[in-house]
Amino acid sequence: MPKCMICMQDYDQQDFCPFCGAPKEPKPLDMGQIPEETILNRRFIIGEVVNVDRIGFLYNAWDALLERKVLIKEWYPKGLTARGEDHLKADPEMNPDLWEELCRQFSMQAERLHKLQDLPILLPIYMVFQENNTVYYVMEYQAGTTLREMLQRENPMPPKKAEGIMNGVREALAFLKKQNLVHGNLTPDNIFFSENGEIKFLNLAWFSKEMETIRYTVFQGRYAPPAYSQLPLHLDEAIDEYSLNAIFYRLLSGEEPVAAVNRRKKEKMYSISELGISVPAALEKKIMKGLGMKGGKGLLRFFQGLNGVLVLAAVILGVMIFV
Repeated sequence: MPKCMICMQDYDQQDFCPFCGAPKEPKPLDMGQIPEETILNRRFIIGEVVNVDRIGFLYNAWDALLERKVLIKEWYPKGLTARGEDHLKADPEMNPDLWEELCRQFSMQAERLHKLQDLPILLPIYMVFQENNTVYYVMEYQAGTTLREMLQRENPMPPKKAEGIMNGVREALAFLKKQNLVHGNLTPDNIFFSENGEIKFLNLAWFSKEMETIRYTVFQGRYAPPAYSQLPLHLDEAIDEYSLNAIFYRLLSGEEPVAAVNRRKKEKMYSISELGISVPAALEKKIMKGLGMKGGKGLLRFFQGLNGVLVLAAVILGVMIFV
């Protein structure tokens, strides 16, 4: 009896799953993921991709041994590896020794998080294994949605709703801090809301001298602070604070923040109000200041105001000339 690769329910020979409506035919390998129905570690049946980020793929899967649905994370850093002809084996585009060491560190990070599986703000990790020249870890399946998926349904978010979400994320980070942990990789993809509204964090960062060589690919994104472009890299609370403001900006503005490293290259990032979104002035100022920008007005308003002054001056000057 076939199994749906989305909801993992068994069903009779039909073109569509009667439980979730998914078509029977597997999805094309359009993102470089491993094929649906692949069996890993002789027990896990891989289903659809539920998320892909700079670290790798997150799959729905079925644990045939314990007969339960799980999530599986694959170490497949964006832009740094490709698939072999079998669409399974990772073919890294870097020194093999460096790849091997990064795989080892990814495994160690998963093992560390496995020891913290009782923390309510993390999805429990059950096990870690190596296959296809890369690393996988198995997590508890929980129904829910990421913040990125929420934005696909409501973008931008009303200020009151966005503020409520960010307050919850701050509380979860405060709990993380009590465990002497820093997330270091906060993005809308890595904030998960379970069906009962609990916040869970995914893909915590780790740093090493080997990671520094690929930092721009893995942890240097739109939500990373300027400190990520400096060496040596290290985790501290300021990293998460910057990312919180970048996420808040994303919720309110409906636009992705300009990466800090790109702003150094003079790429313009407009304030929230410049994008035509009405938010409390104090809130906007706090967010923009947290992103290293001077207040919420931005250069556009300055030049608009300056242009008005120049026009007024020209009018006055013209009157004086003709008087």
